[in-house]
Amino acid sequence: MSENFITKSGKEVFIRPIENTESDVKAALDFINKIIEEDAMIKRSGDPATLEEEKEWVENTTKKVSQGDEIFLAAFLGEREVGATEITRQGGRSKHVGTFGITIAKELRGEGLGRELMRQILQEASKIGLTHIELHVYEKNEPAIKLYTSLGFKEVGRRPEAIAYQGKLITDIIMWLSLEEASGKRP
Repeated sequence: MSENFITKSGKEVFIRPIENTESDVKAALDFINKIIEEDAMIKRSGDPATLEEEKEWVENTTKKVSQGDEIFLAAFLGEREVGATEITRQGGRSKHVGTFGITIAKELRGEGLGRELMRQILQEASKIGLTHIELHVYEKNEPAIKLYTSLGFKEVGRRPEAIAYQGKLITDIIMWLSLEEASGKRP
């Protein structure tokens, strides 16, 4: 699956699965380190990733993808990674549930790329046997909450003070999507 996408401002972005190549590892490393430096609202924080850590992460991710336990799409503007999204299969009795995550480069937020990445990855989720998607979002991330809600996600829980972000404890919101309901099919 590979697709071109034109942002609201006319930038052409290429969306495809990440590959275990030197160029993808370097692009992923540069991307995550910019996100860490920005202190974006993602789980990862602290020290920048190293090349070795990123090589291991890409290798593990592509392995999970090949085993059908993960979907990972990256968005590229030229050779530069500017977005990434993943759904990882949960285990045990929750193998039908995937955990969703997404990160967009600061300069492309609000350009429609997040919605497009979500559209593409949610289409792929049922192909690996997932029926439900869970995500966690920072309470203060209003643009993300608005996007998730518009795509059919519903808030199902809150974990007060679960996230330490910029010196404050904030609420983690848990959202849930039934892929069957989202596609308009009812049991």
